[in-house]
Amino acid sequence: MFEPLKAYFLSTDNCPTVLKQFFQNPISEAWMWFVHNIASLFHKVILDVEGDKICATEAALEYFELINKLQNRLNELYLPLKVRESLSKLENMGDIDRSVNYRDIFIMHVKQFYSNCVTYLKNWSENLSELKLFGWVNLKKQVSWAEILSSCEAFKDYIGPILNQDELFDEVSLIRTNVTEDKIVDWNSRNISTEDRWLEVFQKESALKNLKILCEFVFCLPGTSASLERLFSNINNYWSPDKSQLKISTLEAIMQVYTNFKVSCNEMFQFLKSETQLLKEIHGSKKYDWYQNDDQNFLAGTSKEN
Repeated sequence: MFEPLKAYFLSTDNCPTVLKQFFQNPISEAWMWFVHNIASLFHKVILDVEGDKICATEAALEYFELINKLQNRLNELYLPLKVRESLSKLENMGDIDRSVNYRDIFIMHVKQFYSNCVTYLKNWSENLSELKLFGWVNLKKQVSWAEILSSCEAFKDYIGPILNQDELFDEVSLIRTNVTEDKIVDWNSRNISTEDRWLEVFQKESALKNLKILCEFVFCLPGTSASLERLFSNINNYWSPDKSQLKISTLEAIMQVYTNFKVSCNEMFQFLKSETQLLKEIHGSKKYDWYQNDDQNFLAGTSKEN
């Protein structure tokens, strides 16, 4: 991909100066592979933290994992495979300036890049450090009483005295019995969301009221505002000038279906075919305001007669 891009921009008469200088630089291919590698690393984290089912704790853990990956790359001065191959190819070329050590220059800039990324992310995520105490909530491994106790102690002023720690300890013991290592491995292999993992736990075990309080506390904090922004974007796309007379209640119902029902049109069609009572209500008149008003007027008249 690099060579076609280089040929295109260098053959263009009005090529921007910055691009012309970039492609004329012998080390430009190595930089392109490096940026591609780093971009994919950041892109994965962005996709995860901007998901619909992610809380602040999960988002914080994603940020700290990214920091660790970048710190490890800094410590080892890691260069991706394609970058190393590009630098080796450059060193074997006969038409470059041998007085310039391109590899050392490249590594120097890469080191500075990693360092700047780590410093920036650490400063940006400093206020999220305490959320790591709730790392157990993602159920990526078996929970421990020590982890849960630490999170309770750190956030006791926010959670309040509503937790019964004796009962909570018994609930944690029950969770450890039912949520086995094999179960967690299965969840991880199927990439089950944290929300759905706890939903499965609470459906099987109803006597977990203290753990429910903790989970409610954690899950009420959204990871980002991305899901809300997507909802407003969908509202703007649907509530067009042609549909300006759409009632708020109707728009709300449409958005609830659009956001929460992750099924295809064919799956929804098959579902509706099997729900006879729902079909009757769809074809009936009870959903219209005029029907409800007529019904209320009828009842009012009957009341007066009596």
